[in-house]
Amino acid sequence: INKTYVFTGCRAKDDLKEDITNNGGVIEDRIKKGVTHLVVKDGNYKHTSKVKAAISKGIQIITLDSIS
Repeated sequence: INKTYVFTGCRAKDDLKEDITNNGGVIEDRIKKGVTHLVVKDGNYKHTSKVKAAISKGIQIITLDSIS
């Protein structure tokens, strides 16, 4: 996969974390260089500092449902 995820407003369940890491993905705690996706609970997310950082860095914002 070679994707790096940050979760905000939701948490990845253990099976999802395992699936991501088993397929070459990485889960980080904060937005930083190399992050490819910000995962939000749903489409009604607030513009938190993580969301604003993702937007400013061009990081794709996706919903939890789209990867679980």
